[in-house]
Amino acid sequence: MYLIISTPGRNVSNISKVGWRYIWLRVYMRGEIRNLQEKLGITTIYVTHDQEEAMSISDIMVVMNEGRIEQVGSPQEIYRRSATTFVVDFIGLTNFLKGKVKDIKGDLLSVSVYDALVGLKVEDGFKIGEDVTIVTRPEMLKFSKEGPSNIRGVVKNVFFLGSLARYEIQIGDEELITLDDSNPTNLMAKGSNVHIEINTNAVHAQKISDHNH
Repeated sequence: MYLIISTPGRNVSNISKVGWRYIWLRVYMRGEIRNLQEKLGITTIYVTHDQEEAMSISDIMVVMNEGRIEQVGSPQEIYRRSATTFVVDFIGLTNFLKGKVKDIKGDLLSVSVYDALVGLKVEDGFKIGEDVTIVTRPEMLKFSKEGPSNIRGVVKNVFFLGSLARYEIQIGDEELITLDDSNPTNLMAKGSNVHIEINTNAVHAQKISDHNH
């Protein structure tokens, strides 16, 4: 026996009419649906377009693109180790940093990203001199001191969101990345020169050809 629940896509005009009550109800219902499923003890398939909703109540997620399965895994696996470019773009905010492989020692990849040299643990399949894309989430970046593995940038925009501050930072001449600071006690000013440290345990590298697909 199993239960299938399908939720309609969000209608922006309707959300604006009911305001916070609609948002509060959707968040509240996540817990109710999860409790109901556990109480009944049956397999439940929940169909939703809301990524946050899917991650918060699922044991296993299936991400689909035009009727084709892109990835199956736990919410943590889907979010932190997205298997395809579609999944990366679809689930949450993502930064794509251009780099070049400088050295390979076992499963450790040294990648130059602008003026920094970043070390990553990866699987086989990369070659020295190959162009790659480093994929990382905004919360996996943090402000740090100047260092050989930290990337230099300039703060272009600051958005204070209460529980976090979201920064748009220019790297090099054109590339913009997003950094989320979960402890925004002192906000960086626009135009500030900063150094950014990457949490290398929560990033992965893609071949340029894979990223373009």
